[in-house]
Amino acid sequence: KGLNLAGTSNQPITAASAGKVIYSGTDVRGTGRLIIIKHNSNLLSVYAHQGTALVKEGVFVSAGDKLATLPANGSPQALSLHFEIRLKGKPVDPATYLPAMPTK
Repeated sequence: KGLNLAGTSNQPITAASAGKVIYSGTDVRGTGRLIIIKHNSNLLSVYAHQGTALVKEGVFVSAGDKLATLPANGSPQALSLHFEIRLKGKPVDPATYLPAMPTK
């Protein structure tokens, strides 16, 4: 479960909600550069496949703070962010935690 969000070269990736960065690195196979934010004792947000991380482990972020950017170049697949919400360690539908998109 999760969302693959298309973007553009060097587009900023921002925090969905306030929390503490508990992981920022490339040690998890298949995720590229990965950032994980702990929002409370049960809820995490996961941001995979960025180009440049702008936050380090241990820092606190607010909703909307810039975490990273998408890669400067690459294939269309490289210019997408994989975003997950994890509840008690299990992925859940992120749409239920994100604000509704405005309709036209």
